[in-house]
Amino acid sequence: MGVSGGVDSSYALVKAKEYGLRILAVHCDTGWNSDIAVSNIKNLVDYLDIDLETVVVDWRVMRSLQRSFFFSFSV
Repeated sequence: MGVSGGVDSSYALVKAKEYGLRILAVHCDTGWNSDIAVSNIKNLVDYLDIDLETVVVDWRVMRSLQRSFFFSFSV
């Protein structure tokens, strides 16, 4: 289950745990994480006793992808 550290994904994680689902929390670190988001994720998965897998995207690849996305809108 994707988790960003924000309110929506945190709430969904809590509800999934309440429903008794077996959860693997997944976070994609694209270089835009705030310290608060990282702290929220760690505290939540620790509190709920859920495994967390963090995928770190190479910043150069992410920057290139985002740049391409932004330029795709210019005409």
